[in-house]
Amino acid sequence: MAKRLPRANDSAERCPRLNTILEPIMKDWPTWALNSEPMLVRELTGGLTNKSYLLQSGERFLVLRINHPNSVDLDIDRHSELTIHHMAAAAKLSPAIIYSDPDSRYWVRDYINGNPLSDLQISPAHLDQMARLLNQLHRLTLAFKTPITRTPITRLDISRKVNHYLQQTTPNEEVHQLRQSLSALMYSHSTQTGEKTANCLCHMDPLPANWIEASNGKLWLLDWEYSAWANPALDYAALWLHIPEALRSHWEGLHPELSPEQKQDAINTIQLLEQSWYLGQL
Repeated sequence: MAKRLPRANDSAERCPRLNTILEPIMKDWPTWALNSEPMLVRELTGGLTNKSYLLQSGERFLVLRINHPNSVDLDIDRHSELTIHHMAAAAKLSPAIIYSDPDSRYWVRDYINGNPLSDLQISPAHLDQMARLLNQLHRLTLAFKTPITRTPITRLDISRKVNHYLQQTTPNEEVHQLRQSLSALMYSHSTQTGEKTANCLCHMDPLPANWIEASNGKLWLLDWEYSAWANPALDYAALWLHIPEALRSHWEGLHPELSPEQKQDAINTIQLLEQSWYLGQL
């Protein structure tokens, strides 16, 4: 028996009223290739920077995501993000985007009937599926020959990105320590996981909360804002840092091709990127 999709009265939250940002966007709906005008169901919580809403058009459910207005401070290339998301959707790794605003203010995608994973819910079976899907992502290089990739895809530049975030902060001891960590990291990257070893598409933020488990058990990967051409060890490290310690040995066993030095270098890189990002948003 198919699971019932959520309707407006399924949520304890009241349906939000159309605010000054939502109202003009919802008037764009005839350009979204829908059969009927969508209804605002509720706001979706959980995102750190963007605003997302659940919409219903007839029997179809959609997600409207309004992008953070300052992509420059966040160091997000919306055009690169959209290209990679389309590639991931074509590979059934992510739900399809049905409309993207030409000015990158928002996009509309299919809704996945499921729940985001949490650190406490994640299991070895989840990790097995994540490893398969990330490996599938990392093998999408042949898709660069398709017309969809006319938009340049961001190549991760770790030093530039960390410095970009730190330039938005007030100099203090923590910032100084991060700059020292960056210098040490750049030295090790010549043979480990730096720009010279970037060789595939990476999500860069495959935390449990960015995975939706559908009602049929399939996992879908969301939030491609920081995806880039990078070293696949960084995806490994990003997830390793955000799962329970009891599951880390299982995750490590799924990546036997990485040396201990590569694993540690990737972990150090992700930690530095995360810390500098958070400092830049304070």
